[in-house]
Amino acid sequence: MEEFWEVVKGIGAVVGLLTGAFVVWDRSMRHYPFAVVTARPMIPNGMNYHALLFIENPSPRPIILEWKNGAGPGQLRVAVDNSARGIIKSILEGRSTLVLDQKSTVELVLLKPSDYAELPADQTVTYEIGWQYAQPSLYKPKRHLRGGIAKRDLQTLLRENLEGYTQSPTDYEGDDQD
Repeated sequence: MEEFWEVVKGIGAVVGLLTGAFVVWDRSMRHYPFAVVTARPMIPNGMNYHALLFIENPSPRPIILEWKNGAGPGQLRVAVDNSARGIIKSILEGRSTLVLDQKSTVELVLLKPSDYAELPADQTVTYEIGWQYAQPSLYKPKRHLRGGIAKRDLQTLLRENLEGYTQSPTDYEGDDQD
């Protein structure tokens, strides 16, 4: 019987440690922003798709996003919007900064790297955006949203090189056929 209780205590200790580790991880990571590469036409019902970086801030505090303009080979350039000014700023050397309010989202325009045509289809193109809380509670480290997507997958998102492809299924207005 004592052996049984020793096993139960051991299992309880492991469960307690796992619960504690999960609570620490959850409290430290719960309000981290996340980013996803998406694509959509810049004009309604358009066929020219553009890559976008969707960023969500689930935190109750605003965050400051910052990234380097004029990215290097194999790196996606990030623009605040699709205007001429936004695109030119993303090409020139320097840094861009954007404030993302609490519990809000933003879509940043992703521009292809300058060496995009020479990249093999399985090459990953990457992005990196630094972020920090505007008013940190304890300390103010700069963190990073890093990600990437294979060139082949980016081409699929942008509807490039798809034989026989005409529209996205969501572009159809709907059938009135019975």
